Amino acid sequence: MNDLKNMLSQAANAKSEPILEQPLKTQEKMKYTNKGKEKTFDDYQKNDRRYKNEKTSFSKDRYNTNDKSFKYDKFSKNDKYGHGQRGKNDKYSKNNHSRDRERLTFLETGNDRDKDAAKRIISEALKSNRKGLVQLIKPNSPVEILPVIKAFKGLILKEKGLLIVGHKNIKEEDENKYGLEVGDKMLILKVTDREQVIKQYGDYLSELVVEKLKLSNSGILEKQKRGKKDDNKGELKIVQIGWNISLSDLKGQKKFEIENHLKKGDDIEIVIDEKDILDKENASQYVSSGNESSADKLEIYANRRKQLSDVEITMRNKMLNIINETLRSIENLSEANIGATKGYIESRILIKVKGIKRKEGEEKLKKKELKALEKKQRAEKIAQRRAEKEKLLAEQVQEIRV
Repeated sequence: MNDLKNMLSQAANAKSEPILEQPLKTQEKMKYTNKGKEKTFDDYQKNDRRYKNEKTSFSKDRYNTNDKSFKYDKFSKNDKYGHGQRGKNDKYSKNNHSRDRERLTFLETGNDRDKDAAKRIISEALKSNRKGLVQLIKPNSPVEILPVIKAFKGLILKEKGLLIVGHKNIKEEDENKYGLEVGDKMLILKVTDREQVIKQYGDYLSELVVEKLKLSNSGILEKQKRGKKDDNKGELKIVQIGWNISLSDLKGQKKFEIENHLKKGDDIEIVIDEKDILDKENASQYVSSGNESSADKLEIYANRRKQLSDVEITMRNKMLNIINETLRSIENLSEANIGATKGYIESRILIKVKGIKRKEGEEKLKKKELKALEKKQRAEKIAQRRAEKEKLLAEQVQEIRV
């Protein structure tokens, strides 16, 4: 009887004994539930391929979104592509993009020609040295060394621009100063009026066309050689005009470009055609090669003619009238210098104009005057700096005495 009581008391004590606390890992496994049915963390690990050590492919079923055990909260906030990792371009933040846009806002302050001229300056600066550093000359401001993008800061391209006035060679003493290598160059830029900037860019394009014509063995190279034989003649310059140019640009920058070449004594050939053809072929295929009125050239222009509306014909005739008025308004340019108009208004027009003859010795005299003026200006600047230093020194001495 006593044995039976002991057995019952032991059984009662066993039922009332508290259940041992489950380990932490087991608790984590028990916290996931699905429709009231307990499911362990290991079960989820088996279903979710992200937790496997082996590399998985980028197949469509990499993550089974139909599986209710799939949890999206495990992804990183920067997971751009849904691979559980950061996208390789995530290091470029929105702030960096907005900062880049702010730096290039000056390109929106001018027309396409102004933008092209500015881009050419940037390209030349980056070719000169890997950092794109330039020496900037501003009116009433000290000379600065800064990146070319910052040199455009605050400029409105339709009013002002940057003009290349020279290059500075990097020497040994400048190597540590600017972080460049010996042999690198640095553009010297000057803030000036838009007209001078566009004029320099026009000269650059003309030189580019001439170089390409030389490489293409065009007849224009022979014209240049013939022009150099005569001291009173300059080389041939190509002035390209697109049919879609605005009348304001035609009366502005193109007029300035034409006048500048002719007053220097250079012969010019005005080529008017579709802009895409001028850009693509750069006047190398359809441009004149010696005899503009030859049958093969006229045949090329004739084959490219297209049907135009009355409005387009009126606009093109108006452009030709403006060009002729520009030529006839140039001082000392005789009517005999203006050649006949060749080609077709439906495709390409060519107008050859001879430069204004320069008097013997006139150019040399002009260069001497410019050199004398530059020398005088340099002397005045040196004297002004010296006076400022002496004044500053006198003020310092006076302060010490007081």
